Amino acid sequence: RWRHDSTTPGRHRQLDDSCRHRQMPLPRVWATGVARAVKEKAVSPGPRVWHLIDARAQVVGRLAKNVAELLTGKHKPTHVPRLDGGDHVVVINAAEIEFTGRKWTQKMYRHHTGWMGGLKETLAKDMLKKFPERILEYAVKGMLPKNKLRKQRMMRLHVFPGATHTHGAELDASYQQFGPRWRIRPKPSSDWYPKLELPPQRSSAAEGS
Repeated sequence: RWRHDSTTPGRHRQLDDSCRHRQMPLPRVWATGVARAVKEKAVSPGPRVWHLIDARAQVVGRLAKNVAELLTGKHKPTHVPRLDGGDHVVVINAAEIEFTGRKWTQKMYRHHTGWMGGLKETLAKDMLKKFPERILEYAVKGMLPKNKLRKQRMMRLHVFPGATHTHGAELDASYQQFGPRWRIRPKPSSDWYPKLELPPQRSSAAEGS
């Protein structure tokens, strides 16, 4: 029984005059309606699993892509983009990682100290000698979504330059509880798909007869 009054913006007028006879004040109803608080459905991202990955002779970009998927939890059926449901990832042998092309002598890592003229540049080959674990960390950080969850996800990435690490207890407990760890699947070969057999073609002599 309410209709929007175009003469008075934001107000409504009553079609029935019963309130006027009773000398009751007209209620103020705004055109935008009343805001309601909707309670969201609770979503559980699931438990966090520990994964062990050997970075020996693996390309930085391809490995970083797989690690970023584990940190964000996209490999889980319960993945929700707004929740942090990723797992822990332990990477060993980061000092033996590989680059394609001439990136060892061309790729440059830059950071600024904050002072005038404080731009620092480091080649990839020099970064491998000083801080080999930072090469993979920078690659994974660049592949994660740029939001407030990136810092929390990066805290679950543990990179070690050698074959030894300090998370053996967590990996053993995760293996006993959830079974085998996530294995990085290799790139499929070109002959992985089934080949179709074409029907035999009829010769021209058979067609003429």
